This record gives sequence, structure tokens and C-alpha cells, in this order.
Amino acid sequence: MSKNKKRIAIIGAGFTGLISAYFYKIKGYKVDIFETSKNIGGITDDIFFDNQNFFSGCHQLISSDWLKKINKKNELKLKTFKVHYGNYTEEKKSLNFDWTYPVPTFDKGFVVKKITRKINSLDNRLDVYPKSISSFLKKWINQKDKTINLKNLDHKSANGFALTKIAIKKNLKEIVKLKKNNKSFNELYAIKNFLNNKNQQQCLIPKNGYTDFFKTLRELLIKNRIKFFLRSPVKPVWIKNKLYIVLRGKKMDYNKILWTGNPVSLIKNFGYQKLDSKYTNVKITCGSLKNKINNCFFIQVYSLETSISRIYIYKIKNEVKFTIENYYNSKEEDIILKTKEILSKFRINFDIKDNSHEHQIKRYSLISIKDNMIISKFLKKTKKTNLVYYDWRIYGRDQRINSVIKNIK
Repeated sequence: MSKNKKRIAIIGAGFTGLISAYFYKIKGYKVDIFETSKNIGGITDDIFFDNQNFFSGCHQLISSDWLKKINKKNELKLKTFKVHYGNYTEEKKSLNFDWTYPVPTFDKGFVVKKITRKINSLDNRLDVYPKSISSFLKKWINQKDKTINLKNLDHKSANGFALTKIAIKKNLKEIVKLKKNNKSFNELYAIKNFLNNKNQQQCLIPKNGYTDFFKTLRELLIKNRIKFFLRSPVKPVWIKNKLYIVLRGKKMDYNKILWTGNPVSLIKNFGYQKLDSKYTNVKITCGSLKNKINNCFFIQVYSLETSISRIYIYKIKNEVKFTIENYYNSKEEDIILKTKEILSKFRINFDIKDNSHEHQIKRYSLISIKDNMIISKFLKKTKKTNLVYYDWRIYGRDQRINSVIKNIK
């Protein structure tokens, strides 16, 4: 092995790790990927029941630059679908459902609230909205998990609850004016789809599911001489401001290390306090439908009457399937019956082909104020080390991947 060749270890074989490996390789690096699990794909990998595969969440791809470069001849077997986005916002005395944005939508007058202080916590962020809306959203979150303290969560945790913005149907002209004059309002309110009547997006979905997608992607990477080390949990070791990884007692030295997996041990071993690593418990209900569809449907649910948070209808191998996400709590609920009720409002038939299946996961999509501060300090302190800059707080897949690609040197 040439000591002069640039070498990088990528920790984590999820989406970001795999795509980053490809782009580091074409930049001349020798690339090794380390993954704790026996499978690759991370949270996007399919779940299986009775030899049938289902999406583990509302996963879809857009035709981004990185995808075009890695999938020039469609080796990854992607198929284009129109995905219709909608929301179902159910308050006590009102119900809004439409194909606008997958964010909470309200049919009420708009009352301007001045932003008088810096928004730090999720509690602060929600307080910016009209009081009735703020109260509803806080109750909705606490219904999902009564242990959550909104004052301790960083405002970016809004992403984890799909609360990046809200939409108000009335007073659109006033909202447009506010958004133009105030950056904060622009980040809090959504109006575009109301104005242009757009409620769908062209998306790419693996024809045979994500497990097959990742299998093909792995073959492509191996063909490019990228090495995989599966079932290989590594330990981070910091020596004189340089990061090494230890695998089965052997210390390994790399020019660069990109850590896309959970950073708890990485940051703790550097000398910082252990991260809270906030998460939500999510139950996945999935199955097949008798329906015939040409497009896909994604509906975000905000309701105090159900624990359902997302409904996704899609195709794998030309068979129509569904994935329903709900926050796991002690409340007994007929998820299928409630889903039928919600979809009937959108005039979507929900006729199950066989039995449905359930699967529980932990979703690490929240960040505490404490963790946000620790990560900021850690990234600043390690800027001149061999650890590649990677901000785990970035929520969107494409944003994470692009942040890595643009910094490859």
C-alpha cells in the first residue's frame, strides 16, 4: 500500500457515507467504509415481512447533481413518480386538509407578533406564532412524548417534528410583505404553494426498493475499489489532536476520517460531555394495497385525535404499498381505521390487500440546546485535525451530502 496515496476512512454506511465514498474516490482517495451493522443504507434501508419489502419511512430522491453524476445510465434502477404532498391539520373545532404543503395549515386570520428576542429553543420558536396555533402545536408535540421539554430542545428540532414552517390561508398579501421585509418571518411561514397552486414534485424512487438500490450501489463502489468493513464497530481515539480508529484492538491511521454515524463516542472521547442524543419512538405500520395508482402520495398529519404523523403511498416492483408513521405511546388506536378516515377526506381509497405489519424504531431527529452548544465547540476545536468537517445537525439528506462534496480537497 502506497504511503503517499491519500486515504480516508468513512464511518457509517448510510446514504451520506456511501455517496461521499464515491466522490472521495473520484478525487483520488483510497476509501474504506466501516459499518457497525451487517447491512448498509442506515435508516433508509427497507424493512421486510413475509419476504415483502416496504419503505421504512417517507423516503424519496430528487434529481440532484450528485445523483445525476453517480447514476448516469440509471444503474441504480430509479423510476420517476409525481409525489403529491398534503397535510391533515385537525384542531378541536376545525379541520384543514389539502394538497398544499406537508406542514400545519390553518384557515384563520393572521395576527402579527413581533419577534422581540433571539429564537433559541423550540418553545421560543413556537411562541412566535399566534397564540391559538402555538398552543395547538405544543399540545400536539407533548401528546407524542410527554417527557419532551420544549425549552430544552434547540429551535432546529422543529425539523424533527416536520414543523419547519406553518401555512395560514388568510391574509396572504400581508404575509408576503412580512416575509420580504423580515428574514425570520420568511423562515417561519410558507405561502408559495398557495400562490402558484403547486402541490406535487417529480421524485425518483428505487424500482425494487431501497435494499436493492443499496446492493447495486455497493457493487458500483466495490467496482471502484472501495472497501467495505461490515459488522465492524470502530472506537475513536484522539492522540495529540489527531484522530485514529481502533477496530478489534488494531489502531488504524488515515489521512482523513469522515464520521457520518452517531457522534456520541467521537465527541466524548475528545473530552466533551456525553451528548443527550434526543430521539422519538416511532411505530411503522406497513402493507400492500389493492389500489391502482400512477402517482405517489405523502400526507403529513397534525392532530390531537390520533398518533399518526405521516402517511405514504408508493410503488415497489409495480405493487402499491403504504407506510404509516405514528409516535409510539400507550394510547390504544386502530391505525388502519384512522388512516382510512384521513385518506377519505382526500378521496383516496385505502383497500388493504393482506395483513398489515408493525415495526418500531428510534428516530434521532431532535437536538437539545446543550448538544447544539457541544457540537458547535467540537467542530470549531477539530477544524484543523484529520477529522473531515461534518455537521450532524443538518437535517436534509441532500444538504448533508452536498456539504461533504463541496469540501472535498
